[in-house]
This record gives sequence, C-alpha cells and structure tokens, in this order.
Amino acid sequence: MKTNRYISLVLLAVLSMTLSAQEAVTITNKGIQLTLAAGWNESLYAEWAPYEEASTYHVYVKGGQYADYTRIDRQLVRSYGTYNRADALGLRAASDYAIKVVPVVNGAEDEAKASTATGITVRNYHREGYAHDHAEAGIGAYHDDGTLKEGARILYVSKDNAKTVALDMMVDNKGKTETRQGIQQILQAYEKGVETRPLAIRIVGLLKKDDMPALGSSAIGLQVKGKSQHMNLTIEGVGNDATFHGFGVLCRNCRYVELRNLGIMMHPEDGVSFDTNNEHIWGHNLDIFYGENKGGDKAKGDGSFDVKGTLFATVSYNHYWDSGKCNLNSNKDEVDYVTYHHNWFDHSDSRHPRVRISKHLHVYNNYYDGNSKYGVGACMGSCIFVEKNYFRHCKYPMLISRQGSDVHNGTGSSSETKGNFSSEDGGMIKAFDNHIVNQTSFEPYQSGDGLYSKHFDAYVVEHRNEQVPAEVQTLQGGTGYNNFDTEETFYSYHPDAAADVPDIVTGAYGAGRCQHGDFQYTFDNATQDTNADVISDLSNRLARYESKLVKIYDDPGSTSGVGPVKAGTAAASPDTFSLQGQKASRIYPAAIYIQNNKKRIGR
Repeated sequence: MKTNRYISLVLLAVLSMTLSAQEAVTITNKGIQLTLAAGWNESLYAEWAPYEEASTYHVYVKGGQYADYTRIDRQLVRSYGTYNRADALGLRAASDYAIKVVPVVNGAEDEAKASTATGITVRNYHREGYAHDHAEAGIGAYHDDGTLKEGARILYVSKDNAKTVALDMMVDNKGKTETRQGIQQILQAYEKGVETRPLAIRIVGLLKKDDMPALGSSAIGLQVKGKSQHMNLTIEGVGNDATFHGFGVLCRNCRYVELRNLGIMMHPEDGVSFDTNNEHIWGHNLDIFYGENKGGDKAKGDGSFDVKGTLFATVSYNHYWDSGKCNLNSNKDEVDYVTYHHNWFDHSDSRHPRVRISKHLHVYNNYYDGNSKYGVGACMGSCIFVEKNYFRHCKYPMLISRQGSDVHNGTGSSSETKGNFSSEDGGMIKAFDNHIVNQTSFEPYQSGDGLYSKHFDAYVVEHRNEQVPAEVQTLQGGTGYNNFDTEETFYSYHPDAAADVPDIVTGAYGAGRCQHGDFQYTFDNATQDTNADVISDLSNRLARYESKLVKIYDDPGSTSGVGPVKAGTAAASPDTFSLQGQKASRIYPAAIYIQNNKKRIGR
C-alpha cells in the first residue's frame, strides 16, 4: 500500500506540473486513476485509465451554476481504448469547478473508488464583434454566459446514428410537429420558417461523408438553411476530436446560428460557407484543414471559411492549417458588418480576408504566421480597419488592389506591375498598432510624397480614433475611407496588445478546438513560410485520418447504429435530470427523449 501511495503522489506531482500552465488543478485519486483534468471555454474535461472492474462510469461536475455534484450526460463519457474521457459542456465561467468520476461495478456506483479533480477554471468564449452587435439574445442555443437557453434541446450525433437520429421539429405556425430522421432532415425542417426552439447539436467523434445521410448541398455538404427566423441553433463538437471529414457546412438564410469546436478536413469545396441572407451568425474555434485537391488554385480545396451574402457575422479563434484561400469576404454580393479576430493563419497563403464591397470590416488580434502570398486584401470600394494584429513573415501584410505593393509601387517590369492580388478597383485600409516583422513589403501612406501618397498599402494612424482624411483615396476607383470605426455606434470590444497575440492565439484557450484538437502537425518555418504548394505529408495524413474513439458508454443508440427504439426496451429509459438547472431537454439517439420533462417517443 505504501508503494501504491507513493506512486499516486508522484503522479499527482507530475499532473500538477503538467496543468500549471493552464490552472492549478488538484487531483485526488482513489480507485480511478485520473491522468488529466482541466477547464476550457465553457467546458471542462478529464481523462482516466480504464478501471478493470467497471462496466461504465458516472461523471459529475460541481461549481459555477451547479451548487452540488450533478451528473453529466452519458453521451459525454467515452472510451478511447487505453484511456477514458468525459467533457462537461455549457458551463458558466468560474474558477471553482470540480469533476468526480465514479466507477459502476455490477450495476452500482462504487463511491469508495471515485476520484476527483478540483480547482478547475472555466472561461467564457470571447463574444465580441459584429455577430453580437445589437443581438437580441445569445448567438445559437446558449446565453452569453455560456449556459443553455431556457427550453433548449440537445441532440448527440455520432457516426453510428447520423442517418437514424430522430427529433420532433415544428413545421407550421399552428404548432404541428414532424419527427425528422437523420441530421440533414432535422436541419431541413428549419426551412419551414417556424422552428425557433434552442437546439444544441453535439458532434461526438469523427463523421465521414459515408456516415452521413444525403446532404443538402452537393457542393459543400451539410446544409443549414432557415427562413430568416431566429433559429437559436448551435452545432458544436464534444471534446478535442469532433471532426467532419469529406464535407463542409453551408449556412443560408440563418439567424442566430453558431458553429464551434469542430475540425473540418478534405471537404469538396468550402470548409464553411456563410452564403446568402445570414445575420447574427458566428463561426469560431474551428480547425480548418485542406479540402479536396482539385488542382490549380483549388489544390488545397476552395475557400476555408467564406462569407457571402451575410450581415453581422463574427469569424474568430479559428485555426487555418496551410489553407490556400482562407477567407473570401463577398463574391461581389452584399456582405457587411463582419469581424475577424483572434484567428491563427498558420502558414496559410492568402485571403485573410479578401474583401469586396463591405464598408464595415474589422480585423483585429489575428496571428499571421508565415503567409506566402498576402494578409488582408481590399478591393471594390471596401473599408477595412486592421488593428493590433501580429504579422510574422507574411509576404505582403496588407494589399490594396492596383497600387502599392500589389504593383510594386508602379516601378519595375510589366510582370512586376501587373498586380498579383486583383484587377478590381481598390478598397481602403486603415491600420493601427500592428506588429509587422520579416515582410517582403509594406508601404504606408505618406502625405506629400509623390510616390507613396498614391502607392500605399494602408493608411497608418498613431491613435486609434484618428480619422483618415477625405482626400486619401485609392489609385484605381477613387475610394475613400468612411471612418466607421470612430463612430459612436461602433460596438464595444477589448483588443489585446499586438505583441501578446501569438501567445494568446496559440495558448490553451486560443484558436482551434479544445486542446488544439487531436490532429497535430508541425510546420517547418524555414521552408513553409514561403511555400504555397500542397504539403504532401500533411495532405496524406489528413486523407488517412481516423478517430481513436472506441465507444460511448451506456449509449447503444450512438454505437449500434439502430433506428428508433420502442418504449419498454432497455434503451428506452434515459436519465431524466435537468440540464443547467433549467428546463433543458435531453435528446437521445434512439429517438426517445425528454421534452419539457415529459417522455416522448419518436414515431
């Protein structure tokens, strides 16, 4: 026993050192051997070694909105073979969380073997930018404090039930409902324009295209389409490994929709497309990798995350892994009021973003990390405020089409002055307090200079509220800057110092999925900073990517792939405790679920 106690103490010391970079967590192991516990954005997680006698585990959280230990949903407890993991979602920010893992032996909890982790800190997602500006409620299924909205429903989707999961959806304004089966048909019901009940769709593990039902968009993949109602919809990943492989997400006619904590790889066209008549929409903490190689300028896929036909959107805390064309903003359609902040452009090539037409674009606190073509690009009369970003070895940090660095200031050979960015009229960029290092060229406006008063990449100000003079205009198109960022109606936000951006964006609460996801790849700056070609090794690894998820405990509907289960069977007895202390409903993959505290059976 002394030897075992010594080993446990050594393990605890190692865990404390491991977790100290994020927060001081105290682990107390009994029978269960917790190996990791930490908080993240509106969630926390724990991992532990398999306990030989346990058939399953019950996991409880305390702190934040939970005064006492409260059991988390069973679909959040999973096996990865050599270890187990649980994630608790929908948590309010607090520093007093605890998690308890109890083994279930012979059908009963063995409390004597339960282990705990305490002192866990949970932070809120960073809710800033135009998506949240003048919003009437939280974007998606959650309040701004991170807890589920009243009456929210939760749907768990895995590879085994993506085609069969069922849910009642409203289809007319008289309250009629239909039971929709398969994730795409459930989402299709929003096209009726009447379903507004908050819904959190939680993705567990890897979903490949073959795991999915017929998808709504042949070009993109999963289609989320409303009829301009407040949809109150969040599609989110559980833990660090929720991934869409072989398809992306298309959003149309959406209001109050959120995508978060997902990996997207090998998609046929765009990874994410906010396309056509969206408002108050938010995509954040996504890992977006290569798409399908179609050659030419689509060798790395098409757009990673494009915004078209959209107003009031925020694109934030996303990690782009060597993307070719990151963020198109407008395909000559109406796009405006979009914010890009705290994104990690990790050796991606161009379009960070590429902006047309939009008159209110805010780009702040992004990390440009070895970009072979350019950072922000402005054309077609757009106005962009570029603030407190960190540009490391970004070839051209900012470009205005047909002038400045885009045409080498009009000097040199015809090939050098033809413009490598766009032949369209220029847009205007106001730049403030950006950190720029190892660029090929960045030419700020210089008043009175015969060359740089015409050929410039941005108008750089010394003070945030300094306005761009009306006489400063683009060389092609004669566009001036509208100074939208100095208006009293501009939203409230809290930018970080540019020098701190790399550490924040790459840190524990930074860009991408929880723990930066389960897929890791290290770029060689010496060769990849200037390389715009596909990295074959990275592409091959993405193509071969497989999940390490073995099973979801106590969840035959999520692991067997069966359809709706009849009442009276073993699977027809889900737990019935409330979530978040509210009347949130729990949705089970077997189509038996709790709705407003009443059992309903999918028909």
